[in-house]
Amino acid sequence: MTLFGQDWGGAIGLSAVAHEPERFDRLVLGNTMLHTLGPELAGKLGWAAHSDETTSTVAEGLLNWVTLSQRMPVLRPSLFVNSSTVSDVPPDVAAAYDAPFPEPRYLAAVRQFPILIPITRSDPGAKINRATWRVLETFDRPVLTAFSDSDPTTAGWDRIFQQRIPGASGQPHLTLRGGGHFLQEDCGEELGGVIADFVASTSL
Repeated sequence: MTLFGQDWGGAIGLSAVAHEPERFDRLVLGNTMLHTLGPELAGKLGWAAHSDETTSTVAEGLLNWVTLSQRMPVLRPSLFVNSSTVSDVPPDVAAAYDAPFPEPRYLAAVRQFPILIPITRSDPGAKINRATWRVLETFDRPVLTAFSDSDPTTAGWDRIFQQRIPGASGQPHLTLRGGGHFLQEDCGEELGGVIADFVASTSL
């Protein structure tokens, strides 16, 4: 099985890998993160998120995003997608992002996701992610990073994954040009080709 993880798909998917690593043959990670607020992250992330024993340093952009998600009177997922891509998302694609949420009550989870991002080391999510990292640091099957060049929210995480996961050593990591946070919208065809080639080259 191949995991492609982007945004929360990476954070949640990597936790699944940590629980059942034997199920996964390879990982492809694009524009995702796995926050622990550890002090070793200082100076390595586009959106700072690290702590020492008494103080957390969190990027203003990250805090603004968390606050905005809770205070917006009208929330539409397509607005977030359109504001996080380099190219304009076609109206029919934007409508597809909104379609699962016909009424405000369906958006409860959408509003909850941002406040699940750990901003202190004592956050339960940070503890879960530290446990996930302990497994990933033993994962020796092929791991590829394919991040885009225009996503400040996850900038720096590609190098962290490359350095800390054994299976990432020696792989043809790449940066996709002209892609925002939702690189599947900006660089979808290229990304699909990268994943297909990686699966083919690492299949037994």
